[in-house]
Amino acid sequence: MLTGCGFIPSSILQDLLGGGQFAKETIGLRVRVVCPTLGIYKGNLVQRAGITKIQLPGSMRKVSESMAKKKAFEGVFLLINEAYPSSSNKMMERCINPNSRKAPTKSSTADLKELGEMISKVLLACGVPDDLLIKYKKNCTEFQGRHHTFLVGMCDCTAGGLPPGTVFLTGFGVGSVHRKVFITRSPCTEPQDAKVIPIVSEKPTDMLQEDWNHLCSLPFGAVVFSSPQDDKAMSLVESINNSDLDGDLFFCLWDPCMLPFLEDAVGGLSVAHEKDILAEDKKIEDDPLIGAIVPLEVNGKLCNGVVERKADDGENYVIKCNSHTELMSYEALTSDLCEVVKVLTHRGKGRHREIEVLWGNGEKSWQCLSTLQKEVPTIIAEYAMERNLLSTNGWGWCKDYIREAEIVDVCDHRVFCSTLQVHVLHDGDLEPEWKDAKDVDTDLLQDYVEKHGISLKDRRWKWLQNEIKKAKKNWFAKAQDRVSDVKRMAEYSRFVESLHRAFK
Repeated sequence: MLTGCGFIPSSILQDLLGGGQFAKETIGLRVRVVCPTLGIYKGNLVQRAGITKIQLPGSMRKVSESMAKKKAFEGVFLLINEAYPSSSNKMMERCINPNSRKAPTKSSTADLKELGEMISKVLLACGVPDDLLIKYKKNCTEFQGRHHTFLVGMCDCTAGGLPPGTVFLTGFGVGSVHRKVFITRSPCTEPQDAKVIPIVSEKPTDMLQEDWNHLCSLPFGAVVFSSPQDDKAMSLVESINNSDLDGDLFFCLWDPCMLPFLEDAVGGLSVAHEKDILAEDKKIEDDPLIGAIVPLEVNGKLCNGVVERKADDGENYVIKCNSHTELMSYEALTSDLCEVVKVLTHRGKGRHREIEVLWGNGEKSWQCLSTLQKEVPTIIAEYAMERNLLSTNGWGWCKDYIREAEIVDVCDHRVFCSTLQVHVLHDGDLEPEWKDAKDVDTDLLQDYVEKHGISLKDRRWKWLQNEIKKAKKNWFAKAQDRVSDVKRMAEYSRFVESLHRAFK
């Protein structure tokens, strides 16, 4: 399971980046690949030895191939969003690598950030003593005392050579056998969001020498995750806070004083039992009914029962409400649940966040947010927007399901509480509404002031003059927004096909 990560030959990567020193120090790229005959791909490309072409797994594809009968072009656009490693990890490698002749620069040392509050709370929750954490936070403001960093996650770029349940830290050094690393990904709130994982530091028996040489040649800046033995099992990276490899950064800590406490709290992961643990986790996670709260009648009273597990017969489910236990079939459960009509309120934090929902049968019950997030995301997003939760922790994903109507006209303007506002009409609406002028598209405002003869020298509109200049310089972003408007997809397809016929 590659979970959002593909491969790129070293030669192609060098050519793309100009072949200089920067190219030689690059592990991989975060890219967007656009090709009408294949689709749109998003994720990381990591260097791999022994290949001659870029390899894109299905997990990287976010949009399927074009449905147009005539394709506008047969080429491929490869957009590079970021190159790894980061500049801070390049500086850290100077301390880690005993062969490095350079020390970190003074400016990079001054830019080092303290250990974040979220990570600190997780470490404390894992049993790290307060005095030990305080001492480490003081020491980690210098590279020499810093035993943590954020590394980009990459898939195994060998022929399955890394043992399951292990990782390889590029540029971390080899030769030390018994080393482990604490890994998690933000946002993290509980010990279950992290794992302590063995680091591969000697060539595995089944790995080709060519692959091992390639791994050892990569600079510091990436954590390479092994693949599971069973393709149906949850991958190691997914088991860490439900992560993937399309650009996620992982907090990695190898401090020898804190690791014993962390391993006791989250448990060490060994190669022997990794497959069984992950397969069991996957089985539970794939059953959306486990953990669901359903209306249950006990002694003539309605209460909330919890779907605890699947019964031993493999068909029914065990429902518990305090000391009461009963079996229910899948059909009975789903029949009782019906469909979610509305989200009423919410409670809890992190993984324990729940929402109270109104079902189609008129019943109300508390459900785990993460369970219903995949089932009714738009209904939850509407609730989040009504309660102004879109910018709060744990609700940001709802923004992907909120599509505001486009503003098509500016009708009037006024000054309200010292703020310039414009009366705007949204697509599909009959009545306009007042909106802050600075939140409206610059092109619409420019058309409005020109149409009504409003001078941009007016102190209330003077700011618009600067915005118009910025918009002219940033013309490509505007064109990109227009072209990506799905409402005009058919028009753009015809336009592109006409251009293709005219210039082919």
